[in-house]
Amino acid sequence: GEALVSAERLGKLARHTGRILEEIGQELAAGNIAADPFWRGPVPNAGQWCDDAEACDFEEGHGGDGRRWLPSVTGEEFCGFYFGLYQLPRGVKESGYHAYYFDVRGKIRRKARFSNSLFECVFSAPQGMTEGYRKNRQGQYVPVRRPALEENFPALRAVEQAVETQARQAAVRLPFSIRAWKLCPVGRIQRLLEPFMGNPTPLQAQSFGSWKFTDDVLEDPRQEIAPLLGRRELRAAHLTGKLLQAAGLARRPAKESAWIEGSVVRGGRNVRYHLFWIRMYKYALGLKKSALRRLGL
Repeated sequence: GEALVSAERLGKLARHTGRILEEIGQELAAGNIAADPFWRGPVPNAGQWCDDAEACDFEEGHGGDGRRWLPSVTGEEFCGFYFGLYQLPRGVKESGYHAYYFDVRGKIRRKARFSNSLFECVFSAPQGMTEGYRKNRQGQYVPVRRPALEENFPALRAVEQAVETQARQAAVRLPFSIRAWKLCPVGRIQRLLEPFMGNPTPLQAQSFGSWKFTDDVLEDPRQEIAPLLGRRELRAAHLTGKLLQAAGLARRPAKESAWIEGSVVRGGRNVRYHLFWIRMYKYALGLKKSALRRLGL
């Protein structure tokens, strides 16, 4: 299957992690408990974020205590990892961006049967979105979060608990050595997400479609992610409807859906017909973006 990073880079990471764990074990076995935190400058240092800083009793030059200085790192040396990636910022190197499910190149089927809004809504943290960090009175940096929608809180808690339960069960089956860990095959995730997002059951559409969703694109900032739509509003999401809007021959509907497939199934009328033409639009959009990218536009 496809990998988030190459086998070579994953191997380097595993070897590096293994060396660190081995060094820690050797120091503990030798009774070495010297404090040697990392420092980048006179103020930024690892002790600022350590909950056990007071117990550390760090004193430069005392015993084996000493600072370890981090080398400077340029922006080009960083890389990002994403679940899915539709496009890249202008002027960046593609080699620094890695995606698991789909990236800017191809994978049109996955993109056509994927709902970014639904993914963002369901797979969110109950605590709210982290928008930045601030320094508290203790000198520690803590996250600044946007409050989560209260209506979704109970459901998000339920999802979180289910995921944690599954993760604990899966962790028991993991090999002891991190070098033997493998990413879940993308095909397996695709078989789970495609029917849920692109062709949900009535129960799924009703259960998840009623979640509240905030999107700057939508007129109603706290509407349901898959609201009930009329026939005209659904047809506006078809390939033909989108083409007419692009040509200026039709107006954009007053009410839209962040998860259009969920709205279709919730409506219960001509489901296969609407889903087909909505999917055709997504395929056409994906082909257009792929062609523009190949042309360098």
